[in-house]
Amino acid sequence: MKTRIIVMLIMGIITLFGAGCQKEDVVDENQNLVDDVLSDEERPKSLGEYVPEEDQFFKENVLDYGHKSENNIQKSGDFMYNTINDAVSALSIPTYAFRCYDNYKWGYRHVRQPDGSSCSWTSYVICTGNVAAVCGQTYPVTVNQVYTVKNGCGGSSLITKLRDYTNTTDRNVVKARTISLQKSMTDYLAVFKQMMLFLYVNRAPFVTIALSGNYTHYVTVYSIYWQKGVVGSKIYFTDSLDPDRGSFDKNVKYMDLWDFYCAMKNNSNSYYNFLELLPR
Repeated sequence: MKTRIIVMLIMGIITLFGAGCQKEDVVDENQNLVDDVLSDEERPKSLGEYVPEEDQFFKENVLDYGHKSENNIQKSGDFMYNTINDAVSALSIPTYAFRCYDNYKWGYRHVRQPDGSSCSWTSYVICTGNVAAVCGQTYPVTVNQVYTVKNGCGGSSLITKLRDYTNTTDRNVVKARTISLQKSMTDYLAVFKQMMLFLYVNRAPFVTIALSGNYTHYVTVYSIYWQKGVVGSKIYFTDSLDPDRGSFDKNVKYMDLWDFYCAMKNNSNSYYNFLELLPR
């Protein structure tokens, strides 16, 4: 009898750990969603919650704008860069606010994706328009531009197609690279470290993919408020499923960082994918 009870307890513990980031049945990233035939229940759902006005994190300023090169940071022996890069546990990274420069807030323009399958191209347009704006360039953040990018990608929503489109058609405005981390070989800490380094080195937004309802979904990430040990950490982003509320502060949303990681892990891709867009 005791043996049976012990076995049941062990199975229960295993079940609890396995439920941390459960995989859902999802459609493939490249399968087109036909907007006309999706009911409200079937449509992708916007992620996170809008940031309340009293959130102190967004009242602090990072005013200096500039692009730091990763090589220069490494050569200078930057303490925080090395701390993140060499971290072996979530407790190795101290509490820190990883944020874009405020220029990106002031230059932010939003467009709502025109249909249920355009989050990739729309997030790209939002992010590219934002990078262009802080560099004094003009880039249309409009529905027409979303369809222009879609056509330029041959209708593909692959993140690598967005990268290639950037480095050909939009190469005079921004430059791009993609980073992909294979899920079967990557733990949660490596994903957090990658996002932290993006924000720490570039102080610029990036595009990544999570799970929205039963669909893969692109969003544009602007900040991570890291609490040592993960618990209490938040990630801040904008979602192309949302209507334009008039400013960055009103469009920005947040989620618990662990919940966001689970949404990244549970989408149908075999990789954690990131699109980094930087000024020319």
